[in-house]
Amino acid sequence: MSRELKIDPEFRDLISRLQAEEYAGLKKSLINEGCRDKIITWQDIVIDGHNRFEICNSLDIPYETTEMDFNDRDEAMKWMIDNQFSRRNLTDEQKAYLIGKQYLQEVKSVGAPKGHAGVNQHTIANVAKDTTLAPIRTVEKIAEERNVSTKTVQNSSKYASAVDSIYEVLPEAKEKILSGNLSASKSDIVEVSKQAPEKIVKIMTMAFGGKKVSEVLKGKENQEQDETPTKPKSITININKKYQVIYVCPRWKGHILEYKANELHNAKKLCDMKIPSHKNCVLFMWCPADRLGDAFVVISAWGFKYKTSLVWVYSSSNYDSYFRQKHDLLIVATKGDIETPSTADKLPSVIRAKNEMDNWKPEIVIEQIEKWYPKHKKLAMFSIGTGEGWDKWDDNYYKQI
Repeated sequence: MSRELKIDPEFRDLISRLQAEEYAGLKKSLINEGCRDKIITWQDIVIDGHNRFEICNSLDIPYETTEMDFNDRDEAMKWMIDNQFSRRNLTDEQKAYLIGKQYLQEVKSVGAPKGHAGVNQHTIANVAKDTTLAPIRTVEKIAEERNVSTKTVQNSSKYASAVDSIYEVLPEAKEKILSGNLSASKSDIVEVSKQAPEKIVKIMTMAFGGKKVSEVLKGKENQEQDETPTKPKSITININKKYQVIYVCPRWKGHILEYKANELHNAKKLCDMKIPSHKNCVLFMWCPADRLGDAFVVISAWGFKYKTSLVWVYSSSNYDSYFRQKHDLLIVATKGDIETPSTADKLPSVIRAKNEMDNWKPEIVIEQIEKWYPKHKKLAMFSIGTGEGWDKWDDNYYKQI
């Protein structure tokens, strides 16, 4: 197709991502049968078919589009929510989140004057009355539309706000919450969102490990009294240990994305960190194109020399000062004498992969590094997705050393 389609983060995040098995099944179907369903757009923004759009772009599979006509973003979002309810097998958590988002979106737009014609003291009084009644009318309307009670709508609005608040602190938590696989009630999630950011991270991390959120919340006061400034259990780094492989995913401060995370990194902060690298070491560092200069400053400060880089292309777009960025860079730098992969094991210098969440990177890179250096001491800094065989270092640990 000729025109360039856009991904709007607010629209994209309204729709829960497919599970890995679902995504793989969709990819296989698109490869074998092509894209039979059209991508739905509004003002060249994708509003339905995000997964198909990503896969088709990454594999150069042709697709067709249907452009919808809405008056504004509110109408477009309402259509997206209706579409989700009509097409998908939603978890209870996903339903509550969508109902809550619908309420929060609609209550902003009802009761307000349309234009300025005929405004006088009488219309102003009527508008004020309508604005006061707007939340009540919206609750009743949505309750009837979704066949739920008004109390459910009200609770869902609190739940949706809570999920979004937790997302701001810990982006990967959203999909886990809405999957319904955590031992957490909706009221638990609302309570978690009221905690300080560091507590949110701690509670949700425990929930990811199978803990009941209600039990963690009930015990939080005793835990706070008993806590000592020791290394968190999830952090396994030994500062006296020297690592031969270091994998770094900074959350770059000043990057156009401004990663939704508790800690952001600038070049000075990274340069000041004491990195426990072995005299013979390879460094893999991710950076967006607009932070490439900072990345070179950091690797030099850490005592490494640049060797090469890999380009990761994704389908969503992020804007810098000049371009719509559709890629990140993995810089490879070394110090001392560290072996390099054999020719047969080398990855292509350009890879395409889905962008799962903020600060997530393609799993194929981690897998390949593990294959290249199976017996080397490996350290992952600020990363998501590394598993067994890696020591891990995040900002919570750095504050303690």
